[in-house]
Amino acid sequence: MPPAETSPFPDTVRVDLRQLALVIGRAVNFIGADGDDHGFRTAYIAMRCAKELGWPAKRRDFSFIAGVIHNCGLPTNADAIASGDGTAAEPDWGRCVRGHEYTKHVSLLRPFANVIRYHCTPWPALKSLPIPQPDRDAAALINLAGYADRLIAGMGIGTGVADGALAEMAETIGSALREEAGSRFNPAHVEAFIPVLADPVFWRSLRGQELQNLCANMGKDTDFLHAVGREEVRKLAVFLARLVDGKSSFTYEHSERVALICEELGAEMGFDRRGQQELHAAGLLHDLGYIDAPTAAVMKDGALNAEEFSIIKQHVAKTRPMLERCFPGTRFPEWAANHHERLDGGGYPNHLSASEIDTGSRIVAIADIFQALGQARPYRGRKSAEDVIRIMRAMVNDGQLDGAIFDRLAARRDYYYDLAAV
Repeated sequence: MPPAETSPFPDTVRVDLRQLALVIGRAVNFIGADGDDHGFRTAYIAMRCAKELGWPAKRRDFSFIAGVIHNCGLPTNADAIASGDGTAAEPDWGRCVRGHEYTKHVSLLRPFANVIRYHCTPWPALKSLPIPQPDRDAAALINLAGYADRLIAGMGIGTGVADGALAEMAETIGSALREEAGSRFNPAHVEAFIPVLADPVFWRSLRGQELQNLCANMGKDTDFLHAVGREEVRKLAVFLARLVDGKSSFTYEHSERVALICEELGAEMGFDRRGQQELHAAGLLHDLGYIDAPTAAVMKDGALNAEEFSIIKQHVAKTRPMLERCFPGTRFPEWAANHHERLDGGGYPNHLSASEIDTGSRIVAIADIFQALGQARPYRGRKSAEDVIRIMRAMVNDGQLDGAIFDRLAARRDYYYDLAAV
């Protein structure tokens, strides 16, 4: 075994909750059925209502982030789950339950778990639930804001709508919400939203990129930077990896399997325990840039054309800045971002040479290829262990992959093939 490498992975990492929410919101943009930026617009509507209600700045910021991430449970075919009172099944309830389960295990996201769980619950049932009052209020506000955004989107609001038309739309939306006051929404929240609808600035602010910028830059840094331990980094990485892999049933658990292979190869290559944990995080998050990739391209049943492949390739360039903003001061963003680089300089996005690709990056590259070949995809079945090794050995011989790392993997081929299985 190579000599042990001492890892600089710190005991605690400062994570920016705003950047984390931004990544989650962008991921849900490309997975949900509510259209682009629904989460960000819901967040903005909730924040404006909270201001009208006189909530202090921290509660307004909390409501904004809750709005951005409220649909993080992902819509799937398993959404037919009974609602909180055990009667009618709400179409969004499955994602509420899953989002609650996901977030309650992550310390930074745990404060939002109740809001995510109950944001589809009608006001009469919600107000009697045994949860803290601030959570109840925020859940009710997100319920209203999400519904209001669907009404706004359904009316085809654009930036070129005349003020007179906006006034008419505001009246229509206000009337629709008042009809649901008491039976679905907190009446006080509905009334707080009415003056917001009359504000022309509100309508001009419902643009996705501006709202994403607001999410990234809101408040003071000291209010959003949190020190978390390595285990919490792992839990966050698992959460984000599930968002990425949730885009497609064909990539389900890909990142989690790559992470396991990375960790094992790291141990074989002499990485200490901290280094193995870093490699695990890099494996979990190596495809984070996929959150912006069109689902149609990810799910395509067949080979990608040149334009589609160019779009997919862009995910690698996005991965590193996303991770460095979420997890500053760590090196696994570099390892994750380099997983398509090749030792002969023929990789992407930066066409790095062998001298510029460190061992961690080389491990993630090999783990990614091995797992992808060993998993069924839309355009092919799962390759046999023999075929995977044959294909990768040819890449080693062509100077693309690290031979020493590959030899470690090939020596325990069946073990790693089982790790790759989904």
